[in-house]
Amino acid sequence: MTNKVLLANGCSHVAGSESSISFVQPLAEKLGMKSVNLAMPGGGNDRILRTTINYCLNNPVDFVVIGWTTYERQEVIFNEEWHHFGLGRQVPDNINNKEQLQKLFDFMSLYCCNWNTLGLERTLINQLALKSFLENKGIDYLFFNAWNKFYEDVQHPAFNELFNDKYYKPFNAIFEDYEELMPDHYSELHHGNEQVHNSIAEELYEQAIRSRK
Repeated sequence: MTNKVLLANGCSHVAGSESSISFVQPLAEKLGMKSVNLAMPGGGNDRILRTTINYCLNNPVDFVVIGWTTYERQEVIFNEEWHHFGLGRQVPDNINNKEQLQKLFDFMSLYCCNWNTLGLERTLINQLALKSFLENKGIDYLFFNAWNKFYEDVQHPAFNELFNDKYYKPFNAIFEDYEELMPDHYSELHHGNEQVHNSIAEELYEQAIRSRK
């Protein structure tokens, strides 16, 4: 084991929700690295971009693994704190002025969740921004879709900038694929168990080796 650091980020799938492990640990071990996992259940791509950049600006990082998530999740500032919006999400009871934040979330559910326009553009902006940041810092990386893929009948000029050997299977979502392959190893909330995470760790390890040559 070296002092090299693998930094991972994503949503509940990368966090390892409802599993005894996340794929991040065995992946880091296979690569001979220590792991730091910033993933948060319910977190969106806005959060992935913000927290990954902030961590890299303040800590040594050698390899970044990002599992991008569903397009409609966004971050907002309310009462000087970050809050994470998702389609149909209800504000917790312990939030001050809960009713006002719920009105904002309800508005966003109606007007800010269109995949073909806002969703697609926000996703690509987040991905291009993080790609540019990491390449500028000389930090190696691997992107993949944890949940929510790009559709092959949708084309965008940004695809030419993003889709290379550092973006694994952009037209697939790896946790969705494994749910079809291993349905008995998924919970009712569509989270994979330890067997799923170990299988994903092996697949991403092989791609990481190929992409880093």
